Amino acid sequence: MQALPDLIKYTTNAQNLDFYGGAMPTWVIHGVSLADFNPNSTPAAPVFLNDAYQPSTVMGTGSLFDIARVEVLKGPRSGLYGRNTIGGAVRVLTNKPNFGRASGSIGVSYGRWGDGHVNAAYDAPITRNMAFCIAETSDQGWSGWQTSLQNGGVQFSAVGDLGDLGGLELTSITSLDYFDYGLNYNDAATGPVYATQVEHTPMRMAQENLRLGSGKPKRLDWLLGLDVAYEDLEENKQFQLFDDALETLYTGLSGAANEGILSYTQKTQSYSGYGQLTYHILPKLLLDFGARSTWEYKTYHGAFQQSPGYYMASNVTRQYQLKDHVTGKAVLRYQFDPLNMVYASVARGYKSGGFYGGFPIASTAQIDPYREEQVWAVEAGFKAQTKDRKLIVDGAAFYYRTYNYQNFTTEYSAVSKTITSTLTNLGTAVNQGLEGNIVWKPVPTLTLNLGAAYNDAKIVKSSQYQLDYAGNLVAWQGQPRLPRKRPSARKPMTRSRPSSYSIWS
Repeated sequence: MQALPDLIKYTTNAQNLDFYGGAMPTWVIHGVSLADFNPNSTPAAPVFLNDAYQPSTVMGTGSLFDIARVEVLKGPRSGLYGRNTIGGAVRVLTNKPNFGRASGSIGVSYGRWGDGHVNAAYDAPITRNMAFCIAETSDQGWSGWQTSLQNGGVQFSAVGDLGDLGGLELTSITSLDYFDYGLNYNDAATGPVYATQVEHTPMRMAQENLRLGSGKPKRLDWLLGLDVAYEDLEENKQFQLFDDALETLYTGLSGAANEGILSYTQKTQSYSGYGQLTYHILPKLLLDFGARSTWEYKTYHGAFQQSPGYYMASNVTRQYQLKDHVTGKAVLRYQFDPLNMVYASVARGYKSGGFYGGFPIASTAQIDPYREEQVWAVEAGFKAQTKDRKLIVDGAAFYYRTYNYQNFTTEYSAVSKTITSTLTNLGTAVNQGLEGNIVWKPVPTLTLNLGAAYNDAKIVKSSQYQLDYAGNLVAWQGQPRLPRKRPSARKPMTRSRPSSYSIWS
């Protein structure tokens, strides 16, 4: 495995929904996701890099270089990982530095189609109780029809235990991120070029997470935390339409002068308080409970130009504030031994609303904020292992009910004389399914994996309709929750995880 989306091959009931062939992988866990391929969209199964929340869908990719562990957490989360995790979360932990001595590594490779890889890492102690590590990775392709889909970035994180407060543990996690996303995209892949899209989106993020824990294991273990985050995104996007018979047929437009230019900034402030606990009801019967409350505010400010002869819009401003902001999760589990258990859970999660980040070719009303969606979820399952851990078996059944489900709807625009898409809230959706996994390791050098899943996800209640390309009205009620993934000939030529700069103490 080289990149984070490669884990999907080994994760039952998880998919990678991607429109740009690798530049914007969207994690779909238990059928829950948002099929919006704009960098300002909020993922339903976000990545947490060293426990720092990654706010954009484009951050769902990345190299697995210098990684200690990756965990795919299924289902709505609460407490520590409760922000926007209605589908689940992907937790990525980088290697800790060496406190004893300095060490480093570098690797370079070059292959067919101009495929080049560079990996480098260095770590060293600063004091007896503090050390740092730096990791850089870059995968580039310089040959083929497309040479660059995604740029990289930088993450600085500081993780420190601030001391023992009467048996309690105080921990601080500080994260500063800069992610530079870029796209130079040809819609045709092969044959005549009829449309191109050029995109550049720098993102800046700062986050502080302060936790107070109960310390050594007791009958009641607990954790309280505060989380503060600020995110700033600048999107610059250009789309140009060339002469092509098919495009003219579907849009009524032709000619190299058909061009759209979109520029906007989106800023987000988020403040959360959370808590989680584990209570030993009996020696083998445990109750896990978590809750989180979040205040979130977003602003959008941008301008749009469509030529020839449509309209220009400047100083377009929108605001969004999260209203339904409380999450919670309770899990009752019976632990036969450390390796075998059965469990049942009920959870409530949310995914915040926001703004459509694409071209508003019908009117600026397409940028009006859509609301947050909420989900209630129940799940029951088991996990079992042999003592030598050569055989691992697990299974689960789940039922989700989502309110204010977010997705695109289509309508005819008299301005552009095309069928346009608007990101909105469609109604109520249901996901239900079963899954099971078997991992067998007959000899140390051979591992066999078998996974199976059934998932039924559809919209069960909606008063809205969409237009198909023939101009017919189609009810959303009864439709699948996510559209089928269409075949793609697009090949990603750049994959990169942000450079990681960490301080541990």
